[in-house]
Amino acid sequence: MLLLLLLLLLLLLLLLLLLLLLLLLLLLLLLLLLLLLLLLLLLLLLLLLLPLLLLLLLLLLLLLLLLLVLLLLLLVLLLVLLLLVLLPPPPPPPHLLLLLLLLLPLLLLLLPLLLLLILLLLPLLLLLLLLLLLLLLLLLLLLLLLLLLLLLLLLLLLRNYYYYLVFYPGRFSMARRHAAFLKRLAAPFKANQRHTALFKGRCPVFRRARPY
Repeated sequence: MLLLLLLLLLLLLLLLLLLLLLLLLLLLLLLLLLLLLLLLLLLLLLLLLLPLLLLLLLLLLLLLLLLLVLLLLLLVLLLVLLLLVLLPPPPPPPHLLLLLLLLLPLLLLLLPLLLLLILLLLPLLLLLLLLLLLLLLLLLLLLLLLLLLLLLLLLLLLRNYYYYLVFYPGRFSMARRHAAFLKRLAAPFKANQRHTALFKGRCPVFRRARPY
C-alpha cells in the first residue's frame, strides 16, 4: 500500500511538472502572438500612410495621362481633318476608321479611371484582410487565455488533492494508513489483554478481590 501511495505521489508530481511545462509553452505562444499583433499594427500604420502617397502618385500619373490624352486628341483631330481634306467625300454612313479614331481618345480617358479605381480599392482590401487577421489573432489569444485558466484550475485541484492525500486524515491519506498499520500491530496485545480480563472475571478469587 505504501508503494502504491508513493507511485500515486510520483504520478501527481509528474502531472504537475507537465502542467507547468504546458503553462510555459502557452506563455511563449502568447508572447509570440503579441509580437505578431505589434507587427500587424505597424503594417496597418504603414498601409494607412501608403495610400496617401499612392494617391499623390496617382494624381500625378493622372495629370500626365490627361496631358497625353489631350495631345492624342489633338493629333487625332488633325488626322481626321487631313483625311477629310484629302479623301473624297464619304458615303452617307460614317466611315469606320473615323469612328474608331474618334472613340480612341474616350477609351484612353477611361483607362486611367479604371486604373485609379483598382488602385483605390486595393488598399481597402488589404485593410480588410489585416482586420480579419487581427480578429483571428485576438480569438487565438482568448483561447490561449482560457487554456491557461483551465490549466491553473487543474493545478489548484491537483495541489489540493496532493495536500489532502498527504496531510489530511482521509480515506487514502498516509496518516490514516499509518494509524491502521499501528492498529494491526497492536491487535495481538489487545487480544491478550481481553483474554486476561475474561479470565479474571470468571475466577472467583479475582471476583472477590474486585472492589466493585
